[in-house]
Amino acid sequence: MAKGHQRDDWEQRDRAYQEWRHGKGSAALCAQDLDCVEYRYMGGHPIPVAVLELTRIDSLKATLDGQQVISIPPQTYFDRIIERYGRGQGKAVMAMAQRLNCCAYIVGYTEDLSIFHVFNLHRPHFGWKRWSQDQYWDWIKGLRPRQQAAGSIRDSS
Repeated sequence: MAKGHQRDDWEQRDRAYQEWRHGKGSAALCAQDLDCVEYRYMGGHPIPVAVLELTRIDSLKATLDGQQVISIPPQTYFDRIIERYGRGQGKAVMAMAQRLNCCAYIVGYTEDLSIFHVFNLHRPHFGWKRWSQDQYWDWIKGLRPRQQAAGSIRDSS
């Protein structure tokens, strides 16, 4: 079972390490902070189903007729996210996902978690998918392990 949040605060406790480690970077010594690995248990073993790189979408907030309205940024905003991942980070994330035998996705979400934008790094021709929170959750629940060759951990039970 996954570890639950065991404290009352939401301090990002790994920030100091990340800053220190990335400051020590070199061409030969690399580190990649994978934001999330979704997995399922099969035969008592955790099996990866997706690597998720998370990024908050800086939506524009406005008030219309007394109600707050969230405006999604233009396509160029999402193009810049893809460009950022194309400069090395995306290659590393895709390589890790490949080793885990699953796909890598960029997941952009609004601050209030009402809208999710998902981009499959392995299948960029599909483009961004925009989903409500319920649609995104249905997608997460529907992720399944890829088939693997005989002799893998999936076949050991």
